[in-house]
Amino acid sequence: MWIRCSAASAALLVGCAAPVVGAGQAAAVAGGIVAQRNGSQPGDPGRIALLVGGRRVEAAVRVDRTTITRGRREVTLLAQRGGLAILTDSYGSRPQGLSRCQAGDEIYARVIDVAARRERYSKLVESCLKPVISGSPAYTVTPDGSAVTFDLLYEPAVTVTLGDHGRVDVVPLPR
Repeated sequence: MWIRCSAASAALLVGCAAPVVGAGQAAAVAGGIVAQRNGSQPGDPGRIALLVGGRRVEAAVRVDRTTITRGRREVTLLAQRGGLAILTDSYGSRPQGLSRCQAGDEIYARVIDVAARRERYSKLVESCLKPVISGSPAYTVTPDGSAVTFDLLYEPAVTVTLGDHGRVDVVPLPR
């Protein structure tokens, strides 16, 4: 199993097939929370590993195992504040008959609480197999990195905000 990493965090990720990033991009995520390949449990889609100050921290995550393949996975860090991280976790869709979803993705938005080693929020934001489709752009991150808005076509957009003292606010936006 391999995880393809975003350009913004590739310099600090372990086990990634990723592009080379410039020093400025690497500095933007240095010293923070970074997604990392699950080396101790390779291929387990129900776990995610983060690198926090050089220390590996694993957390269990919810995933519908009937809709994903075990081969391809991409984790992208979108925002962080304190011990919380907002990320996307993408898996290849399980192929269906008549070549349906052969190259599709199942993408989850997640908030991981590093100190508690648990997932605080999870939402399927893109799916080849279910009626969940992201808009364009799929998400926007606030300049301070404390909130991410996920734009969904068939339901209201959702803003996930990382607040003070570990608070996570999830607010659906009116259409």
